[in-house]
Amino acid sequence: MDSERYASLLHPGDNYSYDIFSQAGQAVRDHADVLLNGLRPKRVLAAGESQSAYRLVSYANAVHPLVTVYDGYLLQSRLANAAPLATADDVSGSTEIRLDLGVPVLMFQTETDVNEATRQADTSTYRLWEVAGTAHFDVYGGGIGLIDMGDGEGALLALEALLDPPSTVFGFINCDKPINAGPMSFVLSAAVHALNEWITTGTPPASAETLQTIDFTPYSPGYARDAQGNALGGIRTPFVDVPLAMLSGTDNSGGEGFCRLFGTTEPLSADELDTLYPTQQAFVTAWTAATEAAVERGYIRPVDGQALMDAAGRVQVLP
Repeated sequence: MDSERYASLLHPGDNYSYDIFSQAGQAVRDHADVLLNGLRPKRVLAAGESQSAYRLVSYANAVHPLVTVYDGYLLQSRLANAAPLATADDVSGSTEIRLDLGVPVLMFQTETDVNEATRQADTSTYRLWEVAGTAHFDVYGGGIGLIDMGDGEGALLALEALLDPPSTVFGFINCDKPINAGPMSFVLSAAVHALNEWITTGTPPASAETLQTIDFTPYSPGYARDAQGNALGGIRTPFVDVPLAMLSGTDNSGGEGFCRLFGTTEPLSADELDTLYPTQQAFVTAWTAATEAAVERGYIRPVDGQALMDAAGRVQVLP
């Protein structure tokens, strides 16, 4: 930060975030010539993840009806409750998204974040996507995404991470177990596209089954799991339907508490892989079919699907 330029800045606090967020969105509409170098936005979408989603829930429910700045909302990994509007305390209890906003809302939840009290049925303006095998934060966000240039190498690194997942994030957050190497980034890209299409054409994203939950302990909900340990239900991808590892959004620790948000990856043993995939081609065939199914349902973008299928032919699955 430029300490001289901002020396006189006095931020009044988080409760002012709602007005700041409204003004930011309006500025994109009104001053695109300055902010976007002449590009003219057709739509302005609001997106927030984790703590930002916590505040965006309050913004959508309380501010959007007063100032219609945004054309749609993508809320990712939200908490059960909502942020205060003008007090220091959280809004107590669980908070649902109001369904009379007049714009589409897509709620994107990983295994780490699911809470029964905030599950809402799909409507003409609301979709809930719960994604199997994902965590609040993962290998892609902690490393691969920083170097992914969109040339397909990111997909290859994602598959390789299933076989050899890291337990350290950003070089200094050390977790007790290898962190989640799941498909969040690929499904999230599809979610952004789906929300834009919903706003543009009126065609809503596909409805998705919720994850099969057993309990709802905060940050560590329990799920019904298959023989390889992957969660049942939810949005399906090849990461869980053609597994190379057990992927979870829970059960990690360390990193001064952060690692509980990073989930876990437990690579399958050589014997397990040999049983599931007698040959490399057997793996590629199964992975390709599962990827094509996810693309067909709109849960993975075609360009990402192709990259994942190409990567399956390059990664060495069997010893």
